[in-house]
Amino acid sequence: MSKELIKLDTDLINSSATKIAVCLCVDVSGSMDEIVDDSDWVPSGQTMYLDGKTWNLGSGGRTRMQLLYQGMNTFLSSIKKDPVASRCVELAVVSFNDNVNVLCDFSNINEIVILEITGIFI
Repeated sequence: MSKELIKLDTDLINSSATKIAVCLCVDVSGSMDEIVDDSDWVPSGQTMYLDGKTWNLGSGGRTRMQLLYQGMNTFLSSIKKDPVASRCVELAVVSFNDNVNVLCDFSNINEIVILEITGIFI
């Protein structure tokens, strides 16, 4: 690694002025309960009407919300593992369906312990 790059990283880490604002806007509407990874999904034969659609009920599979949760965890853990990014990223989380809720205002990613998004903790 060059001396210039090391100096840049050190300056970035030590600077209180260098911040990267990241706002995650999370859809928590009923459609996020749809199973989109149905590799192990077993239909029950029952249906449910929600959000203007009829849904087939069953067990197994992964919903959009579960995949979103997995992606958010991957994103957050990647940021936290990076010494530069973990000091620079200011994170906010907003959920929306029929309403909009600020779950977490802009905070340093290392100061965020638990975020609750429709019963899912990250």
